[in-house]
Amino acid sequence: MNEKFAALTETVSDSDYYTIPQIMEKFGMSHSAVLNYVKRHNISRRTILRKVYYSREEIDKLKDPLKDEKYYTYPQLKQIYGLSKDQISYYTRAYHLTTAKEGKFTLIAKDEFDAIMRHRGNDGRIEKNDSIEDATIDALLKRKEEERQARIPEGYVSIEQIADKYAMTVKHVQNITRAMNIKEKKSIGGYNYFPSEVIEKAFAKYEAKPWVKLWISAKDMEELYMMTPEARRSFAYRHKIPTKQVKGKVFYSKEDIDKVKSDDFESRDKYYSVEQIMKKYGVTRTTVYNTVKYYKVGKVHKAQFSYFNKGDIDRIFKEKRGKS
Repeated sequence: MNEKFAALTETVSDSDYYTIPQIMEKFGMSHSAVLNYVKRHNISRRTILRKVYYSREEIDKLKDPLKDEKYYTYPQLKQIYGLSKDQISYYTRAYHLTTAKEGKFTLIAKDEFDAIMRHRGNDGRIEKNDSIEDATIDALLKRKEEERQARIPEGYVSIEQIADKYAMTVKHVQNITRAMNIKEKKSIGGYNYFPSEVIEKAFAKYEAKPWVKLWISAKDMEELYMMTPEARRSFAYRHKIPTKQVKGKVFYSKEDIDKVKSDDFESRDKYYSVEQIMKKYGVTRTTVYNTVKYYKVGKVHKAQFSYFNKGDIDRIFKEKRGKS
C-alpha cells in the first residue's frame, strides 16, 4: 500500500527526463519513430502511473554528441553563419580545414572556420577583421595542404587531384566516383582517396585530346551549325566527335565537326551525293537507294554518308529513261 502511495506522489524533473510528446516536438519525430529510437539506443526510462519518461541526458547526448568546443557541426554552422550545406562544404575543402567524423556527423575545426569567416568578412554575422592578414590565411592553407599531401596513401589520388587533372569541378568528380562505387577507396580524416590505376581507366574518356586544336562549347556549336540540343548530342554521338569537359561544361572538336559537315574528299567531283541524284533526276530517296543497290553502283563512304559514282549513275538513269 505504501509503495502505491509513493508512486502517486512521485514526481519527475523536466530537466532530467523527456516525455514522448516532448521528444516528438523537439526533434520532429513521429510517435513510432520515438519508440524505435529509444528501443534501439536502450535509453534509460522511468514509468510513473503508466506514463513513461526517458533520460534527457542520454537523448541529448545522442542527438547532439558534438558539444566539443573544438568543433562545429553542419547544423551549428548553418545557424551561426547562415550558410548553406554547399557553402560550408566549399569553405571546408577550399581552405583544407581540419575535419573529423563522429558517427554520421562531420565535424569542422572551430578556430579554423572562424578565422576564415573573419578573414572573408562576408558571412553576415561579423565584420572583416583586418588583423587577420592574408599571410596568416596563406600559411594556414599551405600547412593544411602539406598535411593533406602527407596523408595521401601511395598509389592513391585525392578528389582535388582528379578534378585538377581532368578540368572538372570537385562536385562533378564526387558524383562520378560515388556512382562508380569504388570499393578500394580509402577514407582518411574525412577525405576519400582512390587508386590511381582505377581512376586512370575510369576517367580515360575525360582526358584531354592534345591533337584537337580548337574546342567550341555546346552553345556555340548549336548557334554555329543551327542545331537543337538534341540534334547536337545525336550528331556528336553518331559521328564520334571528340569531346572534353571543363568544370562540368562540354566542349566539342570544331575540326572534326567541320570534317563531317564538309563533303570534300579526294576525287569528290567524280561522285554524287544522294541529294544530288534526287535533285538532278527528280527522284525520291527510296528510288535512289533501290537503284544503287540493284545495279551495285560503285560508292565511297565519308563519315556516315555514301557517295555514288557519277558515271554509273548517269548511265543507269539514261538507260532507264531511254527505255521509257
